[in-house]
Amino acid sequence: MSKKTFFGMSFVVTSFIGLVVGLFFYIPSDPTFRPWSNYFCDVASGPIGGIIAVGIGLGLAALSLAMLHITIAKDLRKKSDQKFLISLYLVTGILSTITLLILGIFPLNPTMPTAFKIHSLVAIFYWTFYGVSFISLGILEYSNTKIASIFVILGGFFALFFAVGFPLQENGIIVKNAFVYLSMWSAFFLVVLWVIIKIVKYWRKSV
Repeated sequence: MSKKTFFGMSFVVTSFIGLVVGLFFYIPSDPTFRPWSNYFCDVASGPIGGIIAVGIGLGLAALSLAMLHITIAKDLRKKSDQKFLISLYLVTGILSTITLLILGIFPLNPTMPTAFKIHSLVAIFYWTFYGVSFISLGILEYSNTKIASIFVILGGFFALFFAVGFPLQENGIIVKNAFVYLSMWSAFFLVVLWVIIKIVKYWRKSV
């Protein structure tokens, strides 16, 4: 198994386990949870089990994603002469994983005012870095994997849309609406879909 396959699988698995286990604890306290009216990190606003699950899940996902970014950037440097774009991808990718770690440490929980404020602020930076890094990666890889690159570029644009919409929505500047919530879920799942496509591609090359 190649490093990219391992780190890609680790990112997908840890993200989903954190979400599913977190929902297991959260749903009984809020059965109205829906992707068009809730954020991923709302799962950490309920019982302590959900807070722990999301925190650990985001932390492990961040570490896996950081290693995936580093491994991909190393390969890109061997194949592409677009040094600036590769550096932009890697720097923003690493910054996104650092901010993701912080999001896991400070939950979006209204009963913890300080953590809530830190999470709300850092989330803007996280989704901005996330968006720029994956748009850059999609452009870099477009000639090799067009479909996967389209997914990751779209995911990046949804992330940037959410980075703008989230603070506007939370500060009452715009009315809370499904488009903002769904942009976050779309940014997440489109990148997960890209990772899965890449895992299959890497796996085929290794067998």
